[in-house]
Amino acid sequence: MADFTADIEGCPVSISIGNMVREKAGAYLVPHFDDNVVFGGVAGAIANNGARRGVQEFADFMKANGPLEFGTVWPTPSYGGNAEWLMHAVTVCSGKDTAFDVIRDATYKALKICGEKGIGKLILPALGTGALRELTDAQSAKAMLSGVYKYAAEGGKPVEAAFVFLNNEDAQSLLDAFKGVLQTKSYKTAGTEAAAGTIDFARWAVRQEEDAIANHEAEREEARRPMKPLRLKTKPQP
Repeated sequence: MADFTADIEGCPVSISIGNMVREKAGAYLVPHFDDNVVFGGVAGAIANNGARRGVQEFADFMKANGPLEFGTVWPTPSYGGNAEWLMHAVTVCSGKDTAFDVIRDATYKALKICGEKGIGKLILPALGTGALRELTDAQSAKAMLSGVYKYAAEGGKPVEAAFVFLNNEDAQSLLDAFKGVLQTKSYKTAGTEAAAGTIDFARWAVRQEEDAIANHEAEREEARRPMKPLRLKTKPQP
């Protein structure tokens, strides 16, 4: 159940603390670097929860076409897990002067694709606040919610924007920040801001090591699963 709900120009918005990969939705928003897909963080959690093929499909696309422009959103089927689609958003480490706008634009584009595909619910993490933190909690809230506002103000088909924050030491601060922006409606007047977060590469390295262990365990578990028998379609014999 959501901790707080609101409405932005006909688009329902919810914020909650939990684990996004356990929540059912039409799509998940998945943040990425511009030149490489790292199976860690949000992407790793989604891959380890049944959607590895969907993340790998984007990794193959990135390898063939990258680096991609920051703000790009590319959809792939998930092929498993609790969401039918993955909205891959190129947002990580775009730079101090552009991170705010990149995250706003990616949020808008992801919702627009969902609307066009008839997807009713998009689950989003708080972009820019992960292990490589570029934005403050308040900046992430303003950037992302102004992206929702931009989409809704254009009259797009209503898509629920469900923000789910992982239950860790940052969760309550994120919840308070997003709730504050929703209550004051400051997303309506949010302009460009220089990123004020602090990138902690040591923290990121620790998270990468943890993610590598989780990936290894998930791959071992997947390898242990019995393969379904292959049934070939054949014409009946006379």
